[in-house]
Amino acid sequence: KIKSIKVDNKILQKLGIKKGAKEFYIMANWGEKMIVKKNDYLVSPLDNSEVYRIAEKEFFEPYRKLK
Repeated sequence: KIKSIKVDNKILQKLGIKKGAKEFYIMANWGEKMIVKKNDYLVSPLDNSEVYRIAEKEFFEPYRKLK
């Protein structure tokens, strides 16, 4: 199980990303920059131990929404 949020215009605005920007970077847990693009997902284990990105295209391959 994970927590996730889709990076849409509302999230970009809340993060202070310039209007019209389609990507930004986060620092991955292993110390490298990780690109995050609009419509990707920011994902965290339930213990909040890290945050990482999964591209929209691949997100629903390993994960499914709980009802």
